[in-house]
This record gives sequence, structure tokens and C-alpha cells, in this order.
Amino acid sequence: MKYLAVLLLVLTTSGCVPIIYSARYEAPSRQNLSDAVPAFIESGRTTMADVLLALGDPDTIAADESWIAYVSSYREGGGGAALVLVSSSSAGLLGGAFKEMLYRRLLVHFDATGIVTAATLDLVNCSNTDVFVGDASGSMAPCFDVTSTDIVARTLVANLQEAGETNVVVYRRAELLPTHQRGMVAVSDTAIHFVATGIYRTPRFPDIDIALADLTGAELGGHAFHLSAEGRRRVTLKREDAEIATFVVLAENGDDASRTTEAGELVSQRIAAVRRTDQFSRSPVVTPDGTQ
Repeated sequence: MKYLAVLLLVLTTSGCVPIIYSARYEAPSRQNLSDAVPAFIESGRTTMADVLLALGDPDTIAADESWIAYVSSYREGGGGAALVLVSSSSAGLLGGAFKEMLYRRLLVHFDATGIVTAATLDLVNCSNTDVFVGDASGSMAPCFDVTSTDIVARTLVANLQEAGETNVVVYRRAELLPTHQRGMVAVSDTAIHFVATGIYRTPRFPDIDIALADLTGAELGGHAFHLSAEGRRRVTLKREDAEIATFVVLAENGDDASRTTEAGELVSQRIAAVRRTDQFSRSPVVTPDGTQ
């Protein structure tokens, strides 16, 4: 405590404001997870109804209900400092702080009848960053995705590979326009797949699958929405002159426009490849010597 008091005195006299975070659950985190799988969950016996009655609605649920995830976000402490900025008309802060986080994620798998097949609980320690500029504040991308997008992505890729797709590229953070529904975009050899993700999925937006053979191209263009309109671009999927769907790929930390451009170029290449294959399958290429 003596050293903390000295630190606070130094920060205050140098024009800096100390920022100290107390230990507590982050809003709107659940608070009913411990550091181990609950004892009542038994493989081969516990049902999905049992889990829901005991723990409540899950934070994420698989589209086929083969697994559900519960996540808690507990702030263990942390802090930082900000410089006090004062002008003749206003005052503000310039600085940042770190939140030391403990995330708990309970993942429960079920068979086709809704019986538990496996359950695991992961403990993740990492740091989140808050930034203070003037009279505004904000947070960098969290160090752990509480929506369990990583599991949704692995499940999606596994299902596509099981269906025969061998070359799948996933963009885990995307936004579907004009609804602004958040989710992920997966580009396979034959189709584009959009899967809605998020903590709150009620009413749930349907997943979207668009066959590349049904498209004539992907068009890149600017799109103004939210706070960073100038830096974002959209990918519009087209059939002849009709727009089929539009999405924006969001970067984890960085330029959304370049990330979207990367996705748009990949989609365009896959569309062109599928159309060439489709055309050749209907009209075989004949070589000068008469062979196909």
C-alpha cells in the first residue's frame, strides 16, 4: 500500500490521473460459472434441457444445436494513467489503461437426441485495453471473443470439408448489409456462406448460402455507415445487373477497407474459376487434333 500511495502522489503531481480498475464481473457477463465443469453435467446422461434449466440461455448455440457455450467475463484488476488536458473552454484526458481479464468458457456438446457427449471448461487470462482521448473513451478489440466465433468457424469449416469442400477461407468478422447483422463469411470452392454470430441471437438471423455458379461477379465499392465510413468498403455479389447480397469484412485491428478488398478479390477469383469450369462442362473444349 505504501508504494501505491507514492505512485499515486507522483502521478497526481505530474499532471496525470491514475486509473485503477477494481475486481468485478464485466457487464453484462453471466456470473454462474466456476473454474470447472459443473458436477451435474455427465456424458451420456445429462440432457440439453437439464443444462438450460440449471445455467439459463447459452451465450452461443450452434446452428444445428450440436453444442452450446456459456462465457463469463471477470475483471481481475488493472489500471493505467491519463494526462489531464485543459484548455480555455474544455478539459479532457489523454492516456490508456489495461484490464486484466479472466474468461471462463463452458462448452457442452450434444448428440442428435440432445444428450451430452462431452463438456469442457476453458480458463483464459489476457488483457484488454481502454483508451481515453479528450472527453471520449473507447476500448480496443477484446482479447477473447465471448461470442465463441472461433468454435463457430471450426464447426463451419469441418461441415464444409465433410461435404467435399477442400479449400475454405473464413473471415470471422463480417457485417451483412443492409441489416448490419454481424457474423462470418466463408468462401469455399463452390459457394459463399454467411453465418450469423453474436451473444444475442434472438430472433436469429438465418444463415445464407450463395452458389458461386449463380453469380456473375463481385463489385467493390464504398459504403458509409457507423463511425468509420471513409475507411470501409463493401463487396456486392451480383447476378447480371441484380444485387444478390452485400457484406463488409471487418478487421480485428486495422484497416477494414484492405481486409474487405482481400475478401472481394478472393470471391472474384472463385466466381471466375467456377464459371470457367461450368462453361467447360457444358461445352467441352476441342483441341486442334480433335481430342477433348
